[in-house]
Amino acid sequence: MIDLQDDAVVGTTSYYDIDPANRSAAIGYTFYSKRVQGTAVNPEAKLLLLHHAFESSGAVRIVWHTDERNAQSRAAILKLGTTFEGLLRKHRPLPDGTWRTTAQYAMTDDDWPANRDRLQARIA
Repeated sequence: MIDLQDDAVVGTTSYYDIDPANRSAAIGYTFYSKRVQGTAVNPEAKLLLLHHAFESSGAVRIVWHTDERNAQSRAAILKLGTTFEGLLRKHRPLPDGTWRTTAQYAMTDDDWPANRDRLQARIA
């Protein structure tokens, strides 16, 4: 993502685990520079990704994953209007050889209209 005011790279977020047969995907690999954390950058990026997923691509389910210990990420995911679905124990190995427990959140196409309106209000 690029800040249009100064053309600086301020972060990234993307789809992954795209599953056309089940009309689902995950959103993640999200990283932001400190200067844009807590601003409208994340909700605006997620609004664009979710709009494309639900309204253009026909997705019925979008999922988010984060380390259970990452309180900042978990709070940001919840603010999008997601539902916490649980913990995936020993979900991913970490570079130090230990295992990550992953917190999983999701949003469905049924949730999308109300969440879209909330995200638009947050950005305005």
